[in-house]
Amino acid sequence: MDTTSAIIQNVVATLRQANIFKEVAFAGDGNDSAVPRATLTCEGQDIATPDDRHDARWVCLKLRVTVRTRSQDGKEAVARAADLCDQAIAALTADPYRGGQCCDLPTGRATEIDRVQTAELRRPDVQMAFVVRCNFEVGTRD
Repeated sequence: MDTTSAIIQNVVATLRQANIFKEVAFAGDGNDSAVPRATLTCEGQDIATPDDRHDARWVCLKLRVTVRTRSQDGKEAVARAADLCDQAIAALTADPYRGGQCCDLPTGRATEIDRVQTAELRRPDVQMAFVVRCNFEVGTRD
């Protein structure tokens, strides 16, 4: 298994083991009616080459975590979604090295979290999302 796949599986497993969502799915798999739920999508990778090591690549994997919940009370739903995001972020930052797959690099820390954003949905659903950036190094063989 390559490092990218291992990191994705680690993030999914971490969110599942946190026991805060009824469902955690990757790339749209899963039951759309399960709430609260977290869905991960890959937003891509940034790749850099260190100036002093041309045999290595620094990679930043970007995963969007979308949290969805539901409540008839709009304020309660927003507060619940924000709380779920906080819990998810706490679970993801408990092991920023993703079991040894990620590392702190000049391009970024092992695991970084972008700010939480709210998406407009029809009541009673509320959706918030944040991006997890996982940094790791890979070597190349000539």
